[in-house]
Amino acid sequence: MNYFTREKYISNTSKISQKIIQLNKTIHKYPFLLFGMPFITIILGGAYVLSISQQFRYDSRDQKITQISEEQALGIKKNRRKINIKDEYYKLQMNEMMLDNWEQVRVKRFPGEPENILSSHS
Repeated sequence: MNYFTREKYISNTSKISQKIIQLNKTIHKYPFLLFGMPFITIILGGAYVLSISQQFRYDSRDQKITQISEEQALGIKKNRRKINIKDEYYKLQMNEMMLDNWEQVRVKRFPGEPENILSSHS
């Protein structure tokens, strides 16, 4: 029987360094592990976090909604003035009369300003 083996004693630090060397070899062999995997993980994790935050936002907004009356829903004011149809008709007639009786008034030009703007450029 052989009580002493021929295997060398490997300390914990050398085991860790061997694992690091093996990891470096794997990364050099498959660069996706160094660049692609973290990128995809960040994108998917960010989408998940954003979906949770948006859901929280909409849930909190839904709690703030209160019931409104029919007047508020229709935009009707309680203190509105009463409408007389004859008065409204006369107002509309006055607007039409004012549109028919207008005069075009020419604005006086400054001294030295030409009559036609296009003539000064040519």
